[in-house]
Amino acid sequence: MTNTTGEEQFKDYTAKAGDVSRNLSLAGLALVWFFNNETLATPLTGSLKCAFFAFALSLATDFMQYFVGSLLWLKNINEQEAIKCKKTLFAIYGFIAFKLIFTLVGFSSLLLYLISKCYL
Repeated sequence: MTNTTGEEQFKDYTAKAGDVSRNLSLAGLALVWFFNNETLATPLTGSLKCAFFAFALSLATDFMQYFVGSLLWLKNINEQEAIKCKKTLFAIYGFIAFKLIFTLVGFSSLLLYLISKCYL
């Protein structure tokens, strides 16, 4: 059994949550494409449109998390200084939170779409 601190466990869990969110968002985009099975020229409507934008925002937030994070770490070359910088941590964890929220909104929209198709 390894002896890990709470901070290390928190980092591990947030990293896993980010990875799972990214994979779910990509799967969600594939499901939107699958359910919009008419022609490619057919515009997305209703819940599918909301799901598409939520998944796209989740992936964009994922990219921004790494981009902004790398800029912040570059600014604070010394790792100990960067860890102490609350703005750095707030920005990184804020992106993770938004990424997870967008993923949840996307799958909620897909669920609404499926319910509407089953009962109409």
